[in-house]
Amino acid sequence: MKKTCGSYSPSLLFIGLSLHALNFINTKTISAAMVIFASFAISFSFFVLKDGVYMLLSCVVFTLGLGLLLYRKERIITE
Repeated sequence: MKKTCGSYSPSLLFIGLSLHALNFINTKTISAAMVIFASFAISFSFFVLKDGVYMLLSCVVFTLGLGLLLYRKERIITE
């Protein structure tokens, strides 16, 4: 059975998000590294290992990394 382009689309999305996370490597090193590592782990577990548990753990790390990248502490300015 021939694979279609649809099976590669999620992996390309993860790689695109990890490339975007490279912009934050200087300011938010740990969360950017989590996203980059987890995107490659997701692709590796999907195409090579075909292991759902490893993919789930990679998705959890990926989601936490993205959440930490999006989280910004608000500063309250009092006058």
